[in-house]
Amino acid sequence: MKRNLDTLRYVLMATENLDNNLVFVDNYVTDKYSFNEISFHISLLRDDGYIIANPIVDTSSRYCDYLVIRLTNKDCDLLDTLRNDTIFNTVKNKVFSTVGSTTLNIITNMALDAAKRRLNI
Repeated sequence: MKRNLDTLRYVLMATENLDNNLVFVDNYVTDKYSFNEISFHISLLRDDGYIIANPIVDTSSRYCDYLVIRLTNKDCDLLDTLRNDTIFNTVKNKVFSTVGSTTLNIITNMALDAAKRRLNI
């Protein structure tokens, strides 16, 4: 499975909006986002310290459930750069039309630059 910026952003925003302390992968699943896709993206966010989540290991599947605890400060910063639809779509379109994909750090920096331009700073 490949990393998907829309799915990452969805997981970040949904986590921020969940009030329940017991949040599992199923809480994120929609018609657009499957259990496996959400699990994979939570894994990625967890790997890089953007989200605190405990895996619920199931050896019969490549994708496991998670008990999502909370966002980290690093994640809040990332979410703040990607929250605005105009900025997010500008960055996403620029990446896909030029290089196709890039690191999350570069995407964050591009979003920060786009926000600064909108603020005239």
